[in-house]
Amino acid sequence: MLFWVYFILSLEGISFPQEGSLLFQEEKTRKEKIKRALDLIEGRLYFSVNWYPYYLSYKELEGEDVLDEDDGWMSNSYYVKLGYKSNAYLGDFWGSPFLEIYFRRGDGKVTYDGATWGGMPLKFKEKSKIYRWGGKFGGRRLWREGVNVYSYIDVGKREWYRGENEIIEVNGVAVQAYKEKYWWIYFGGGAGVEFRTGKDTSLGVDVELLTAPKSLRKMHAQLGSGVTFDLGGVWGVDLNFPLRFRIGKNCSFDLTPYYIFWSIDESNSKVVEIDGDYYTVYEPKSKTNVYGVFTGFTLGI
Repeated sequence: MLFWVYFILSLEGISFPQEGSLLFQEEKTRKEKIKRALDLIEGRLYFSVNWYPYYLSYKELEGEDVLDEDDGWMSNSYYVKLGYKSNAYLGDFWGSPFLEIYFRRGDGKVTYDGATWGGMPLKFKEKSKIYRWGGKFGGRRLWREGVNVYSYIDVGKREWYRGENEIIEVNGVAVQAYKEKYWWIYFGGGAGVEFRTGKDTSLGVDVELLTAPKSLRKMHAQLGSGVTFDLGGVWGVDLNFPLRFRIGKNCSFDLTPYYIFWSIDESNSKVVEIDGDYYTVYEPKSKTNVYGVFTGFTLGI
């Protein structure tokens, strides 16, 4: 039967590529490209949601002297991630690619300890909100039995809403507190290692360095009619120590102690009008320390 099929097709002017022919090699190359593309697409989606109350410590500095500071727990906070891990293996350098988008929201009341713009000592509870979102792209590979390594690049944005321009009472005097917004777009590069410690458990270390370009780092203060500063150099470090406990075929319980550090250099100066008087103001350099524990679940699809 197969003979007659070939015979009929040959009569119609249709031929099949023979092994070793140029047409055969082109067809083989085309199929290999299709297979690589399908391997790249084939993979696994995952979704992660975490609760993460964390401690915020922010200090504005003049030399080594602390001008003012914010300290306290950001108790109403969560962190969500949506990612995709490809099954394709692109060699020892790239490994298997992955893509992840994330969103973090921190909300709480912290203690401000400093002074008003007029120099009056001031200490009170203020609202604070921090948002951070972005995306990571990288690759992971098996280094040795039970040990995976990975690296990635990260692009995102951080916003901090500090204070709410409230009228508060200090020593029996009504004082207008401040309202500020800090924001910058950052670029990061990170790497990590994951150790399988048991059939259903693993632990790891993840280190990322972050920086923000000069034109993409700002701070706005609701001072007088409002003023926006260009922040000085911004860089940070993000450390994570993920612990994972698998509780099903496609689900895990996650505990991730973490620490984040941000350093911001002094901004440019601006002249602002306050109650008819003019002042030259700037945003001092500052250092931010954040630490806590992500607690949540990851679901694979």
